[in-house]
Amino acid sequence: MANNIASVHRFRNKIAVYLGAGETVYLSVSQTRKLIEGLTRCADSVESESFCDSSFGILEVEAENV
Repeated sequence: MANNIASVHRFRNKIAVYLGAGETVYLSVSQTRKLIEGLTRCADSVESESFCDSSFGILEVEAENV
């Protein structure tokens, strides 16, 4: 078995995300898209800016009312 650090799958109308030894988190489509946007911006910052000059701060994905 591979030594994975992340896993993503669909669970009904949610996106299930599992990281490392944590628990599975179930995201809505809008939460997932916001997380994707943040990960992409952060990766772009890592590739194009030094750590000290990074313009990326913190992106938070808010919980949705159930």
